[in-house]
Amino acid sequence: MRAALVGIDGTGKTTVARLLSTAPGVSVVHAIRAHDDPDSPEATRSLHLARASAAADLIGSSPLKVAVLYLQLCQYAPAERRATQRSAIVLADRHPLVDPLVYLPMFARIAGDPDPGDAVLRWWAEQGPETARAVRDWLAACSGGTDPWALGLDLLRLAAAPRDELAQRLADMFSAAPPDAVVRLQLPVDEALRRTGSRRNGTELHEDARLLTGLARAYDDVLDWLSSRVTVHRVDCVGRDATSVADEVAGLLGVDTRAPAPTPVAGPTAYPSRAMEQHTHGHRTGGRRRPLTHPPQRTTSASALYLPHSGETLMNAPTPKPPMDRQAWLRRYTNAPDTRHRLVCLPHAGGSASFYVPLARALAPEIDVVAVQYPGRQDRRADPFPATLQDLAADVAEALRGEPAVPTAFFGHSMGAAVAFEAIRLLENSTTPVTALFASGRGAPPVNRGERVHAMSQENVLAELRGLEGTDSRMFDDPEIIEMIIPALRNDYRLIETYRYAPGPPVACPIRGFLGAQDPKVDEGEMKLWADHTAGSFDLTLLPGGHFYLVQHQPEILDAIRNTLLGDDRPQP
Repeated sequence: MRAALVGIDGTGKTTVARLLSTAPGVSVVHAIRAHDDPDSPEATRSLHLARASAAADLIGSSPLKVAVLYLQLCQYAPAERRATQRSAIVLADRHPLVDPLVYLPMFARIAGDPDPGDAVLRWWAEQGPETARAVRDWLAACSGGTDPWALGLDLLRLAAAPRDELAQRLADMFSAAPPDAVVRLQLPVDEALRRTGSRRNGTELHEDARLLTGLARAYDDVLDWLSSRVTVHRVDCVGRDATSVADEVAGLLGVDTRAPAPTPVAGPTAYPSRAMEQHTHGHRTGGRRRPLTHPPQRTTSASALYLPHSGETLMNAPTPKPPMDRQAWLRRYTNAPDTRHRLVCLPHAGGSASFYVPLARALAPEIDVVAVQYPGRQDRRADPFPATLQDLAADVAEALRGEPAVPTAFFGHSMGAAVAFEAIRLLENSTTPVTALFASGRGAPPVNRGERVHAMSQENVLAELRGLEGTDSRMFDDPEIIEMIIPALRNDYRLIETYRYAPGPPVACPIRGFLGAQDPKVDEGEMKLWADHTAGSFDLTLLPGGHFYLVQHQPEILDAIRNTLLGDDRPQP
């Protein structure tokens, strides 16, 4: 039995959950307050994230608040796995498939200006250096980037999706299954406000009468929708202490506080990788069995894996290709509605769209920067990996065909340069005019060094990362961070290392190459071979630095992009 305990702030959820955690056979999972249990593996990180959340409250920033909530809920799945191994009943205080359905739309409504101004700098400073380091490491592991504002904006955009789609996205992001039951604690807003106002650590961003009233209504709406899928209980907390409320919740969940602890039941102890799955099981409500959709999971096979419950058998089924969701692939972090130029940016292996946020902000509003989000990371964590790099490029090209037909250039770093080249080949006969390819840190398409990093041990994969100096080495000391980044990283290496160029006509657009002079992955001769693959001009810019030279040399890259795309139209200082 997996249950979620929900309710507006001030209803006493955390206190009730703590009381129930002492009952035999009950484990409580609270990703947001894992630090209440000093023995929790997430305790230290959870405390840092709580400080980051408080800093977002102090600044009054919805995108930062939502980004931290995402980072907190990323701790849920491993905690639930451990809990199901030791207890028959698992109770979640903040369930990743229930509470965000209520809170995300609310935060989206109050988000305000998409331009962060100095909010992010103030947020980092408010946390202190130790907390900021821990949060930055977990942010990079969970999202593939280091920009919390970009992550927050991505999450807030999801709030506009239909509820079924949003629920599925949440399942994808957090590798979590729906609960079997939801228990809502109910309390009038004025009483909830009185309780939150008496806290020693202050109130949160959303804790005012208007927003809590809206949250209460949203819980009504969401739980009415969920009631056709899971059992929903409502508990009136007016005039009652936490002990009596906990006793009622225990009765609803079948917890006998006097009985010895029962034998744990089988639960979601593992989350396989790389396939979309839909898994159903029934549970009783009014004599009817209800289907319950479980999240897409990943498996290393090319087929969908169905996890059996009692009486079911293990079976494989082909993975259907989901319909194209352009918003899942293409991310915009700035507004450039009237621009005549578009720049599509493709990340390196293991990278994410948010890597290009600084570039997007610097080029707006003259250039519309569209960053590509590959499958297998952040909110696309459960989306199936492509079989080949050409398949990945085909998906990118398909997503771009739905964009307005304005002059479009491509910027790709490392693996992203090869993906960009293959996408351009597919788009050359379309209505999208391709104006340039900026190829960074990757040799020309035929270049293949015969590397097999994707087939190496985890230790050797991590050694490869350390050698490129693009990742903070402290991240490699955290097993959970490693677990988050390795699947997508290994798959990206597989794509680029097994990529084989199919000879064909050169692309019509000019190619401009960029190389770090000390890059161990590509040399100047390999970069110059790009000249053979364009019918236009080619030039190469050599800059100091290694594989991630572009982080330190953004001004030079920005100048090259502006000169190429804007020419005489570029803004004057």
